[in-house]
Amino acid sequence: MSTPLLSSWLRLTFDQEDGDYHTYVGTHLYDRLRERSEGKKGDVLSDTIMAALAVDLLSIETSALAAEPGRRQRTRTRAAYQLLRSMNALAPAWGEKFEGKVGPFATADELNGDEALMAAASRAISAAADQIEQPVRRLVETTMLPVTRLHDEQMFIRIIQIFEGLYVHIGRRLGRAITALDNGDAEGCRDELSDAAHRLDATPALFRVLTTMPREAFAVIRENTYGRSAVQSTSYRRVESLSAPRDPGSFSPQAPLLALEGETLQEVFERQLPELPPQTVTRLEESMRRLDAGWHMSKRTHWGITLKIIGSAPGTGGTSGADYLQRTAEVPLFPNLIFSVRRRMVRRT
Repeated sequence: MSTPLLSSWLRLTFDQEDGDYHTYVGTHLYDRLRERSEGKKGDVLSDTIMAALAVDLLSIETSALAAEPGRRQRTRTRAAYQLLRSMNALAPAWGEKFEGKVGPFATADELNGDEALMAAASRAISAAADQIEQPVRRLVETTMLPVTRLHDEQMFIRIIQIFEGLYVHIGRRLGRAITALDNGDAEGCRDELSDAAHRLDATPALFRVLTTMPREAFAVIRENTYGRSAVQSTSYRRVESLSAPRDPGSFSPQAPLLALEGETLQEVFERQLPELPPQTVTRLEESMRRLDAGWHMSKRTHWGITLKIIGSAPGTGGTSGADYLQRTAEVPLFPNLIFSVRRRMVRRT
């Protein structure tokens, strides 16, 4: 491990007093690896990281099922298996490499019984591991640093690391969409937005694993991770900040401050409206709405799971917990979208 990487990794190992979300998840280490590649190669690397995390999660849960069989663990292992199966949608650039390597995934009926489930999971793990480069495997191994001895926390860490990778990729796609639209490439903009929306449509597989977290286990994890909150995620904040102008007061005090240069996608769209053909406007609007709907669905699901697991308890980042998530879930990515289109229609009449 190089000196800069070692320095970043050591920070993860002694953050008990001043740790935050990024030292808990290891975002700086993943960012350093992603910085090595751009464009298509960067997309493949980013997707490979997410897939490697899903493979490791399935390996952890399969081992747990072998060691301690039971309905709860069987449910989680099956959910982890289905998550790896969903990587073709969550991480399509990697899915193209993986497709056909494992053979057909087992159906729900074929996963009945612990032996059948573990056999199918083992085949998938073995086939997937061959498609993951050693640097990525090593990074995944070194960023599993739970603060409790609970098996549930290992699942929790892997799921939020995958979510973090998803947000990083959506932010990249939004940045490219802005550049494309600003350069007059409306179809290129739509392609970027469609990719991001397609990935968001697959997030139920992530949430399904998360719902297997027992309430009492999460209470212990929360007690030991105070100050390490997802509201501190820079990649999540970047997605919303690239989409449309935001009122700084609408974010949690724990949210990172981002100084992004240039216009948001909503601003470029509004500026380009007078020059765009009506059909192009409609197609762009459809793509933006689909991404907005996927983002809204993801936030609403997060709120529902939080309400189920922690109830009305305050969040670990100083927020009001589920109430904060419910309020922010109703904020659209593109608040002015409908008004922009209406103005466009009025101008043409």
